[in-house]
Amino acid sequence: MRERPILFSGPMVRALLDGRKTQTRRVVKPQPPEGMEAGFLHIEGEPIPRITHGRVVLPQAAPFVAGDRRWVREAWRLHERFSDVARIVYQASRGRSWTEQHVDYPAALAGKLQPSAGFKPSIHMPRWASRITLEITDVRVERLQDISEEDCTAEGIGEPYFGDGDPPFVEPGVWVSRRMQFRNLWNHINGAGSWDANPWVWVVSFPAIAKDAPQ
Repeated sequence: MRERPILFSGPMVRALLDGRKTQTRRVVKPQPPEGMEAGFLHIEGEPIPRITHGRVVLPQAAPFVAGDRRWVREAWRLHERFSDVARIVYQASRGRSWTEQHVDYPAALAGKLQPSAGFKPSIHMPRWASRITLEITDVRVERLQDISEEDCTAEGIGEPYFGDGDPPFVEPGVWVSRRMQFRNLWNHINGAGSWDANPWVWVVSFPAIAKDAPQ
């Protein structure tokens, strides 16, 4: 079993904590060559599956494997520090109960870190400050645009609605399906045109987090 970090944006952390998100999609890097189906398989004697391209096994190993754990990196800051406690506050939980916003850790873990008013980017979160750990239960490879409405729900996408012109950048009166919401979110996070590129992605599944999080 491997344990590694994984980045999530504030809204996706919120969906994790609410128990709505049980999947995430990550772009396969590098992308398999065009023209054949991609996948991944376990090679006898090797613990980590590898990407396949048609009948060719590519050298890159899969970064996600069922049974692995991923600890979530999110925007955070040291709010207070006492002789024995370091109190971390999480940006994704602003506006929620104080119990959910913060977690207390042994002060020794924080080293020389001092309290700050501004939140630190998720990329700078150390392992000890992470409040969410995901256990991977299933992994597959597919094209981004193959996502179903059901999988959009597993990605944490909300109910369909009529657009009112507000983000995610939908014209008023347009019926916004879950799939359209996911497309808009993907473009917002990964840049304009990233949905149309239709890359191969890892589809990573994990159990829902209890709604009484943080853990």
